[in-house]
Amino acid sequence: MILNQPFTQISNDGNFYIDIRSSLDVYLKYTPWKNGLNIYRRQNAQWEPEHRDPDLPLVSEAHVNSPDLPVYHFIKQIPENVRSRILSFNYLQTTMLQLTARSEKAMELFYDIPILLWLIAEKYHQQNWTLEKCDIVLGKKRKSILKEILNTGTKADVKFLKKIKLMYGETDELAVIKTAILEGKQGGHLKHWHTIPVQIIALLQRFPNLSEASFLRVIATKMYDRIADGISDSYRICKLWDDIYHMGSVLNIENLPAILNQTKTVDALLNIHDRWMERLHRKETIISRGKSFRPPPIPGNKNIYPILTFEDLLAEGKFMHHCVGGYVNKINSGDSYIYRVLQPERATLEIIDHGRHARIGEFRRLYNQSPSNRSYLNVTDWLDNYKKSLTL
Repeated sequence: MILNQPFTQISNDGNFYIDIRSSLDVYLKYTPWKNGLNIYRRQNAQWEPEHRDPDLPLVSEAHVNSPDLPVYHFIKQIPENVRSRILSFNYLQTTMLQLTARSEKAMELFYDIPILLWLIAEKYHQQNWTLEKCDIVLGKKRKSILKEILNTGTKADVKFLKKIKLMYGETDELAVIKTAILEGKQGGHLKHWHTIPVQIIALLQRFPNLSEASFLRVIATKMYDRIADGISDSYRICKLWDDIYHMGSVLNIENLPAILNQTKTVDALLNIHDRWMERLHRKETIISRGKSFRPPPIPGNKNIYPILTFEDLLAEGKFMHHCVGGYVNKINSGDSYIYRVLQPERATLEIIDHGRHARIGEFRRLYNQSPSNRSYLNVTDWLDNYKKSLTL
């Protein structure tokens, strides 16, 4: 949101006012940076302290480049190096600015690891930390600060936070970072990266096998508005890599990770996919010959039939011209199960997990085409009815 002149002004004493009562019940007053950037809300004809972050970023590209706006002159009092760094943060930006304005320790941390201060800002609001509590935490060593916030933290995690490049500093990016720290994986996987785009961290949480893949460097150069956009744009190539990896595992390909990690283009991956899928469909030594897979997690019906043996799995992949035969290890490990869908159109369905947690994984027609909405609805109804039966 751009804080335009019609509903913003600066008073003679340097306070900044935002009055949007014409559309929302919001009338705010900000004190100058030197006074701690305190916020007050107009209520019952008087100014009351506002402890929530108003989620109205003061420092943005639009504001720092618009000298005709009052907000431009208000944020000019903020040190230039603070303004340039805070541009990467939208969510809780005001809280971060308040902490840095009021505490030398916060300012020092902001210059060193701004994302760690971002985590403190969130804790300040979610856990109702006082400024005194924040100051105590800020006085600790970096990894101890992280442990205070997430109950875990190592030197490697601190180095990891220093390398992360944000998109716009939104809530989904913060969630990805916290997940990475809590899982204790991404710092090691990406330790050789000088800068780590947050969308790459998000991708690896979906596709952990790709942690050393060369083409991640290509994906890292792309710019997106949201993490979801980055994942959507990269999903096809990442899913292709993952499918090839599972095929290679079934085919007992030597040096499998090295072969895939060194592949730098989509065309090269597609060539590997086609060669290995042909080998998989010609495979003579059948895994678990004469034995069935584990019992299917959900009973089939007249239109959705569980695939029970490796021979049948290979036949399905050959008939449908896709690489489902490479899923045998996922089935044996209990990660997923495969069904043959007959109506309203021919397709292959993957179900992930069990019981009430069961969900649709891959769902593909001939040559990996996407099924129709009608097919999705039929499968969803079948899955929902199964889950309902568990509560009866």
